[in-house]
Amino acid sequence: MADAPGSAASCRRRVSSKRAAPRFSATLGKIRRIWALTGLTAGVIFIGWSLLAYLANADARHALTSGNGVNVSHADGYWQFQPSGTPSRTGLIFLPGALVDPIAYAPVTAAVARGGHTAVLIEVPRRGAFGGAESPEVSRRVRAAMNGLPDVRGWVVAGHSLGGRIAADLMRTPDPKFAGLVLIGTSHPREFSLAHLEIPVVQVFGTRDTVADADKVQSALVNLPPATRSVRIDGGNHSQFGYYGFQPGDWPATISRETQQQLTVQAILEAFKTGSSRGFRTGVQDEGSRRGFRTRVQDEGSGRGFKTRVQDEGSRRGFKTRVQRRGFKTTVQDEGSRRRFRRRSLRTLV
Repeated sequence: MADAPGSAASCRRRVSSKRAAPRFSATLGKIRRIWALTGLTAGVIFIGWSLLAYLANADARHALTSGNGVNVSHADGYWQFQPSGTPSRTGLIFLPGALVDPIAYAPVTAAVARGGHTAVLIEVPRRGAFGGAESPEVSRRVRAAMNGLPDVRGWVVAGHSLGGRIAADLMRTPDPKFAGLVLIGTSHPREFSLAHLEIPVVQVFGTRDTVADADKVQSALVNLPPATRSVRIDGGNHSQFGYYGFQPGDWPATISRETQQQLTVQAILEAFKTGSSRGFRTGVQDEGSRRGFRTRVQDEGSGRGFKTRVQDEGSRRGFKTRVQRRGFKTTVQDEGSRRRFRRRSLRTLV
């Protein structure tokens, strides 16, 4: 039988229900505070770890000391590494990864300088965070470095992680001084295409890199020239492309940092060599009339020939040629009359 609305039992249940509601609210509030405190603690630990992880280590700071064939100096927004002897006419511009102390890449740029090339290490504003990577100041510093070294005729631009994205973005503004692009541990470019580039492009990635893993790196190839060369470093991870701590989200490497660095520097130096033999202009002359032609020759590295077009600058009549690596000697044939010409190769200065 149900209790009457005004009975004692009904009143007791209402009082009990009113008492239970505050207890439940208090318990829920405690749970929320515990979760908030846990999240805040985890956030502080993560931020602290990240700040420590991205600091340059002692080996990197030691690389800022002039000596061992390299002269190091600092300018407004970048470090400069110059060979003690006569430098090559091609130099390196290096852009660091997001949040990473740029000094962490000093050993890389110093090693390139010991290889005979002037190297410039750009300091990205706010280490790339809070819009620093997109800041016009990045381009200004790159241009200032290039203009401050007029004896360097061409520049290979390289970048690690977010620095690779910045390097790729710089390629969107044509500059005759850009002689190559090296993308290290990065899945960029993703938002735009550089497939039209006529300069050497190299991708460098580690098989233990889980920040920019191999699948992501390979997916970027659709936005790069068909002749892009990929350099795979077995056992290399994301963090060891620089001299800093273990980056959050990365996997441990199975090779030493020194080995990974040597292979990375080797890939950069190979880009200089490739740039000296690919994409240079040649003169083509008709032995009878000495009429000049201009074309582009590309060495695929494998010795395989490929077709290009050669045009008479006066009449614009097309010729077809096949380029072979042996001595870069070939013949040019007029498709109509089959007249043969001899081509003389002229390498650009680098």
